[in-house]
Amino acid sequence: MDGGDVMVHCSNCEAPLAELWVTRPEMSIKTEVVAECPHCGDKSYIVELEGKFHLGHTDVTTVVNIEMESERDDDGNLVQKVLFKTVKGDEPYET
Repeated sequence: MDGGDVMVHCSNCEAPLAELWVTRPEMSIKTEVVAECPHCGDKSYIVELEGKFHLGHTDVTTVVNIEMESERDDDGNLVQKVLFKTVKGDEPYET
């Protein structure tokens, strides 16, 4: 089942930081994602997802580490807060 895809961009320089694909939208998982930007030192806005997702790099940014906190809400849903640590990718990013 396809839940779509989302490109995570820096809130300051708009560099593409990570691509996310929701592959199981029916799963009881709620995730808030933030990615750090290696191009300007800022970070993305919070991206909210529902369901299981997969992560992909971009041409200009590579995810090198993931920090995650998780808990269950009152309805039994898994709630995650995820921070992607990134470095500059193979291609230069030009603003």
